[in-house]
Amino acid sequence: MSVINLSEEQVLELLDWPLVCDAVEQSLRSICETKVNEDQPTAKQPTRVFTPIEKGTLLCMPGFIGNYKLKNLNDSKVFNSLGCKLVTFFKGNHELNPPKPNILGNIFLFSEETGELKAIVQASEITAWRTAAASLVATKYLFSNRSSSPKMDTVAIFGCGVQGRIHAIGLCATNSVDTIHLWNRTKSRAEALAAELNQLRQSFKNPNIKIICVDTVEDGAKNADVIVTGTSTSTPFLFRSMIKTNVHINAVGAGQYHHNELSEDIYTDPDTKIYVDSNDGARSELKTLIAPIVCEVGDIINGRSTAPAGGITIFHSMGMAVEDVAVGQALFEKFKKKSQ
Repeated sequence: MSVINLSEEQVLELLDWPLVCDAVEQSLRSICETKVNEDQPTAKQPTRVFTPIEKGTLLCMPGFIGNYKLKNLNDSKVFNSLGCKLVTFFKGNHELNPPKPNILGNIFLFSEETGELKAIVQASEITAWRTAAASLVATKYLFSNRSSSPKMDTVAIFGCGVQGRIHAIGLCATNSVDTIHLWNRTKSRAEALAAELNQLRQSFKNPNIKIICVDTVEDGAKNADVIVTGTSTSTPFLFRSMIKTNVHINAVGAGQYHHNELSEDIYTDPDTKIYVDSNDGARSELKTLIAPIVCEVGDIINGRSTAPAGGITIFHSMGMAVEDVAVGQALFEKFKKKSQ
């Protein structure tokens, strides 16, 4: 079996929001422990393994997702995907001459029949897109599908780095957003993202969207219907007094300070409901969370739990190997179709 190698440039050409959101939605469904029907995908996803060395860290994320379909590729084919994402974190890479990314990743896809390696897919763009897609899917089920049928008038992005950027693009590409507020501690970064969004506005559902760089978190949050927090801060910057009663928050990323962006009074508000991508991931990486988790978003997608009718909802996204594997498989299949 010849191994197909997909570069970041090829991956970018293959990526599209409907396909990535479809693969991520199937992944969120798959990891739920309770199987509600025979059409529910299944998953095996061991805990990720970190191997630190003097100059960096290797992260190993194996996963299997089975019995799932990708309606944007083939309505009838049932996929079973085995893979592993390997990621390295080397903080000094950007100082090299020439510089290299600090984070490098590849997804290895294997035949589920023989175990043979069938593809290596570079994963920097996939990681960004699948993380944003998880937020898009969660927003769909936790906010857009509420019985009151709310409109996503205003989106607030706090942190305009890799995740803030791709969340802004994804939300505007898939929803008719009227206004987007951008905030970053270094304002020039928010201004750079605003300039990029202006260039992309013709690809958005609402090309007439207002793109505003705000000076404070409070200015960004006060009218927001959907909020994305994508920073690495260890201290809260978003407080209950800043946000509306009916708001959805996508809290992105895992790690020691994952939930520190949001103040305690948001979590303890009786109208707040917390959802996660994976209970196993939450037990490992949200140990100090002070409020109970309602359920995995996949339980709502599968119909086992009811979507919230209103209030403050928080989606804690930690990232899952099965998302990487499913998206990697989707791009591999799309590449093969285009190559025929």
